[in-house]
Amino acid sequence: MLLALLRRDIVAMLAVLFLALVVLTALVGPWLIGPGATKMNLSLRNRPPVFNGGSVSHVFGTDPLGRDLLGRIALASRVSLSIAATVVVVSVPTATLRSHAREVCSIRRCARQGLPRIWGGASGSTGPVSTRFD
Repeated sequence: MLLALLRRDIVAMLAVLFLALVVLTALVGPWLIGPGATKMNLSLRNRPPVFNGGSVSHVFGTDPLGRDLLGRIALASRVSLSIAATVVVVSVPTATLRSHAREVCSIRRCARQGLPRIWGGASGSTGPVSTRFD
């Protein structure tokens, strides 16, 4: 069902494919590239990328310390995904608890007031005046 929805929306499909590429790069990239992303080699410093006359062994070139830039990007994607996962793990329960606590406080406040704001108060009207609880 989800795949059918993604097939209809090309932008959503491209976003999912890009996210899958980033996750795959973060998981598999450092093992495929090897130690070139963290090991310094000053004899290889500032090499150009392949599309600018560089070698295939360093597709995106090297930095001023001779480290492979493609490997550095793969390592950085790991850090970015771990930070994003931590934010989701912390913020979802926090937001859920906060909204639940706000709802409980609003119900208590309305119960203390005898529910006058929700159903029109002392004027005797039959319809709801306001559905906001705060």
